[in-house]
Amino acid sequence: MKRTIALIPLLTLVVLQSGCINFGPKDNVDFGQIESITDLEGVYQNAGEEDNKYADPARPTYLSSIIWPKAKDFNHKAVETIAVRAVGHDTLVVKAIGNGKTIKEGTFVEGKDFILRSGRIQLEWHLLPGHGAGNPLIGIYYEDIDLGLDQRGHGKFRVSGALAGLIYVIPMVLGGYDDVRFVKISD
Repeated sequence: MKRTIALIPLLTLVVLQSGCINFGPKDNVDFGQIESITDLEGVYQNAGEEDNKYADPARPTYLSSIIWPKAKDFNHKAVETIAVRAVGHDTLVVKAIGNGKTIKEGTFVEGKDFILRSGRIQLEWHLLPGHGAGNPLIGIYYEDIDLGLDQRGHGKFRVSGALAGLIYVIPMVLGGYDDVRFVKISD
């Protein structure tokens, strides 16, 4: 009985340290379903719309940086739009356009360069233990990164995650996501 009473403050602390943190653009809507890669065809604004009070408005999220994350010496800021065209049933040709010129072009094949999962393109998924030098988390966390279309047909990028464990010896369970919208300019 005494142990149960002693656990009440600890359980109260756990409840107080649980939560969900979500960010997204104004009038954010959920993901739509990509039935085939032809649904992705169109021209999208490169600079994303987001309403994250912690994000630096001078450094927006660029669609080109998501498509070509490892491109060296590539000025994502110079890209105004991203044009996406389907070639066949499993291939996308993507062009980064700035000043009316193609700055970069890439071909991406479903199953080789990307995976469609639950109506979205799954870019990354991690389930990792949180521990080690300099890491305040003792527990686990996951991160899921998806790209797709929202229910209005605009491009949508989401980084979601959750953690469970002790942070500086305080029990916590947190989860949430950060959404970015890339306005579709034309089909």
